[in-house]
Order: sequence, then C-alpha cells, then structure tokens
Amino acid sequence: MAGAALDVCDPEPIPTDHPLLKMPNVVVAPHIASASPTAVRTLRQAAANLALKALRGEPLQNIVNGVVPGVGANR
Repeated sequence: MAGAALDVCDPEPIPTDHPLLKMPNVVVAPHIASASPTAVRTLRQAAANLALKALRGEPLQNIVNGVVPGVGANR
C-alpha cells in the first residue's frame, strides 16, 4: 500500500474534518515538525553567536542580503 507524509496543506492549517486526516495511509504533521528541542537549541545558539559577532564587529560569514553597516568584512 502506498502512503503519504505531508507537512504543508492547502488550506493551512488543515481543517480537523479534512478527508486526508481520515486516511490510514496518510500522516499529516505541522510544518514545524523538524523543530525538535535539539534543533531549536542549535538554532538559538547560532543566532546568539551571530549577534555577538556583529556586536564585536567581526566578519559575518552567513550574510546573504548584502553588507551590514558597521560590521567587519561581512563575507
């Protein structure tokens, strides 16, 4: 038997009476299903470390939208 695992639906959020939710071969998870405690902690630590580097004027390797004024080499 084939199946499906979905984390994005239209409409979002999926209504509680949606037919997909009644299918035994379909798993529907919130779009943030990957936000495990470990993933959230890692993301928060990375954001804090990036903010500290910016405050110290150190280069930021992850800039994707251009130069941040007042911050080191940026790339």
